[in-house]
Amino acid sequence: MLVRALLTLIATAYAAPAVAGPPALVVALYARPADRPALRREAIGAQAAALRDWKARGLISGYRLLFARAPDRGGWDLMETLRFADDGAMARWRKAAGEPLDPRLAALALSVETSAVEYIRSEGAPSTDPAVLVIPYLALIPPADYAAYLDGYTIPQFRGWMKAGALDGFDIATSRYPAGRPWNALITLRYRDDIALGGREDLVRTTRAALAADPRWKAFADAKKNVRTENLLVVADQIAAEGEGR
Repeated sequence: MLVRALLTLIATAYAAPAVAGPPALVVALYARPADRPALRREAIGAQAAALRDWKARGLISGYRLLFARAPDRGGWDLMETLRFADDGAMARWRKAAGEPLDPRLAALALSVETSAVEYIRSEGAPSTDPAVLVIPYLALIPPADYAAYLDGYTIPQFRGWMKAGALDGFDIATSRYPAGRPWNALITLRYRDDIALGGREDLVRTTRAALAADPRWKAFADAKKNVRTENLLVVADQIAAEGEGR
């Protein structure tokens, strides 16, 4: 209760944070380790072609296709994000496309998790060959308070990393239907390259040390353990991307 009251007080003192954004689907595919080479081939070929076609036909406003760098128990192997201008556009895509995965790709799946989300924050420039870090979170506070936390604590750090040249950009999505899901917020960080990703810990420390002089940021930092829990992160390569949030 104290944490929520603090976040509400800070958010009220500043502009109220927006908590709605354009809709999207996040599709995570899990495969057998032995099938990963075939999965990557089909992703680069059939699935990337389908995404380009949907974008060219105006069925989606943007997409991203990621392939996890290593097999990991509990981690996905391929993640696809489909963005839409609005709910009407999502309905038109569903009627025209039917399924988010090409059958050749779906045949390699042990399981698939599809989450309806909204992208509430996105900043940065398109990436050419980024090292991508995808971090799922379970937010423990209401959406408006979580948006205030993002604006007050998380995003100032991301902007610092972009200013330092390490990060191309970021996207933050929140789940529309979180019941029973392991996460209700998903952060995607596009590091410029492997060297930038490798320097992540040092950059986190120096950025936080600089931000700690701001009492407002420090208040969020002190409360963060009661705001969200971090789940298994995945390092991935970007196979294809176009449109919003590249």
